[in-house]
Amino acid sequence: RPLRQCARITASVLLVCNVALAQERFSPFVPSNEANVERMVKLANLRPTDMVMDLGSGDGRIVMTAARSLSGVRGIGIDIDEDLVKKSNAAAQTQGLGNRVRFVHQNVFDADLKQADVIFMWLFPELMRLLRPKILAEAKPGARVVAATWDMGNWPVDATDDQPGLPTIRMWIVPARVDGEWEWETPVRGVTRRYVGLLE
Repeated sequence: RPLRQCARITASVLLVCNVALAQERFSPFVPSNEANVERMVKLANLRPTDMVMDLGSGDGRIVMTAARSLSGVRGIGIDIDEDLVKKSNAAAQTQGLGNRVRFVHQNVFDADLKQADVIFMWLFPELMRLLRPKILAEAKPGARVVAATWDMGNWPVDATDDQPGLPTIRMWIVPARVDGEWEWETPVRGVTRRYVGLLE
């Protein structure tokens, strides 16, 4: 039994380390085309009270474009490159967005997704698919996830901007979580019966 516990702990540590290294391996910074950033922001269908988050924010242009598009929108950019984070925060101040937008030096797997109404990503597919379980577990139901070029495996897309010669922009809506224990009662031939179900 102790050996099994040690094996489980070792496997967990290796998984955390591998996930932490994934962002560095699969996220070299390539500046996003402004026209495609505008398409991403448009597909997100932003609302004035939205908090947007960009996982792998690079130079910050997606978050700042979202904030400029609607005066009430706030934003957080997460990036593992400390220099890019400093430059993004400086640019936000220069553009007069410093009170609504900030950038954080952090691994995307450590980001707090619970506060996000919209999650933007323009990452390699390997990293996006590693992030998918985190998004489904942590983001609130109804949050929109917008990504360019690559999909999220077998997670069905809710909306698409697909134009000839341009990267495909996709949006997913985080579904309500139904896992857990459910109890209900229903009459069967005049007798009320109680049922219990477990969804995983």
